[in-house]
Amino acid sequence: MICKRIKPITELSKYIKEYLILHVLFDTGAAAPVKSYPVNPEEGMTFHVKGSLYAESPELGISETRAQTVIFGQPESRQNLYLSHEFLMVHIRFQPGGLFKLIASNIIHIYLSAVSLNVGTYNMNMRMT
Repeated sequence: MICKRIKPITELSKYIKEYLILHVLFDTGAAAPVKSYPVNPEEGMTFHVKGSLYAESPELGISETRAQTVIFGQPESRQNLYLSHEFLMVHIRFQPGGLFKLIASNIIHIYLSAVSLNVGTYNMNMRMT
C-alpha cells in the first residue's frame, strides 16, 4: 500500500493544498472493504489510474461508477466508496476556492465557445432541413 501526501511548489500553493497518491491492493479471494467517506469541505480533481471506483450516497439514493477523471466540489452527503481489488489514484486537493481561481476564466471561455458551436450547429441543421 502507498499513501503519500505531497506539498505543491510555492507558486501553486495558493491554488493547491496537496497531492495525494494512493495505491491499495486487496486479496482477490475476499470482497474489497467499503470506505465510508464523510461530508468534507474540499474540492479537487482525481485521476483513477488503475482500477475502478463505485460510489453510493444512501441519503440521496444515488449510486454510480465514477469516471477515470473526476473534478468535484464539496459532497452533499456521506458516500460509501467501493474500490476494485487493485486501485491507484492521484488526487489533487485544492485550497478553498482554488479550483475556481485556477480555471474560472478557462471555463467561461469554453462555455462561450460551446454556446457558439451549438448555435452554429443549430443554424447548420436548420439550413439542412
